[in-house]
Amino acid sequence: MHTRLDVDPAADDTTIAAAVRAWVDAHVPEVWREAAARGGAAAVRTVRTREQYEAWYPAFAASGMVVPGLPVEYGGLGVAPRVARLI
Repeated sequence: MHTRLDVDPAADDTTIAAAVRAWVDAHVPEVWREAAARGGAAAVRTVRTREQYEAWYPAFAASGMVVPGLPVEYGGLGVAPRVARLI
C-alpha cells in the first residue's frame, strides 16, 4: 500500500522534518538509507538495481513529496514553498 506523507503545513520545521523522516524510515528500504548515509545517491545506486528503484518509485510518487508544492489533486501536498523546501 502506498502512503501519503501526513504533514501539517502549519507545523514547525522540526515537526515537518520528523514527519518526513518517519515516512522515509517506513517506506525506503533500510539498505538504501544506510548507503545514502555513507555516500549519498551514488552509494545508493551501488546497492539497488534499476528494477528495484522502478518497483519502489510508485510509493514515493504516492507520498506527495515528488513535487510537494503542487495541489493535492495533482499529486502534491499543497504546501507553501517554505514547507516544500523542508520536504
